Amino acid sequence: ELDALGPQLDGGEVMALLGMGPGPQVGAALEFLAELRIVEGRLPRLELERRLRAWWAETDRAAAGAGSDGEAGQPPTSW
Repeated sequence: ELDALGPQLDGGEVMALLGMGPGPQVGAALEFLAELRIVEGRLPRLELERRLRAWWAETDRAAAGAGSDGEAGQPPTSW
């Protein structure tokens, strides 16, 4: 029964789908998928992949934007 609450994809599938290697981003993606599963239940595979790609695109843009404005008290990289 607990498997019904976990993400529908595993880390290997996430890495293949998003074209990334092992790292903290995979864990973040799995957390996103687990939350999605709890809130919305089991989704069709294509919808799940669409949602994961949309989440990743938004996350990737946010991370790219954070680097240009400086992080953790550091000056912007454009200086």
